[in-house]
Amino acid sequence: MQLGSGTVDPIIGVTYQGSHDPFWWGANAQLEAHVYDNDQGYHRGQEFRYDFYAMKQVHDNWVIHTQLNGWLEGHFSREPYEGRINGEGHAGFNPQNNFLSPLFDPKNYGGHKVALSLGVQFQPIPLHVMELTATLPVYQDLNGPQLRDNWMLQFSYYMEIPTKKSRRFLGFKPPKELGF
Repeated sequence: MQLGSGTVDPIIGVTYQGSHDPFWWGANAQLEAHVYDNDQGYHRGQEFRYDFYAMKQVHDNWVIHTQLNGWLEGHFSREPYEGRINGEGHAGFNPQNNFLSPLFDPKNYGGHKVALSLGVQFQPIPLHVMELTATLPVYQDLNGPQLRDNWMLQFSYYMEIPTKKSRRFLGFKPPKELGF
C-alpha cells in the first residue's frame, strides 16, 4: 500500500527451496504491483525483487551462505496532481516551467540493482541465531540522480519460537539432520 494514498497494491510471490545435508538452496521472486492510481492521480512503478541463495552447514552451530539479490522498479506513472495542475515543484508554480529539484520529476525514480552477499550464521544457544552478512553491489542502473549503494554490513539476531507442529517444540535439543 502506498501510505496515505488510498490504494491497495497486490504483492505476489513464489519461493523454491531445496536441501541435501549439509546444503540448502533456494530462490524467491516477488512482484509488488502498483496498478491503481492514488489520490494524486499517479502510481509508483512496478517493483520486482528476486533472490537466489545457497547455504552450507559447516559445523553443528555454524552456517555460511551466499546470496544474489535483485531489485527492479519502474518510474512513477506520471507527475502528481499538485505538480501537473497547480505547478507544485515547478519554478514559479507554473507546470510548464522546469522542476525545482530532480526529486519532483517522476522519471527519476526506479531502476535495477543487483547485489552479492556473503554471510555467516552462528547459533550460540538453541533457538537463537546471530548472523553477519556483507553485501556488495555488482550492478546498478538507476533512473535519474539517485544515490548508488556502495556496500552494506548487517548484523541480525533471530530467536525462534517453535509452534506445536515444529520438530523443536518438545525441547531445545537440536535435531541430528540438516539444520541447527
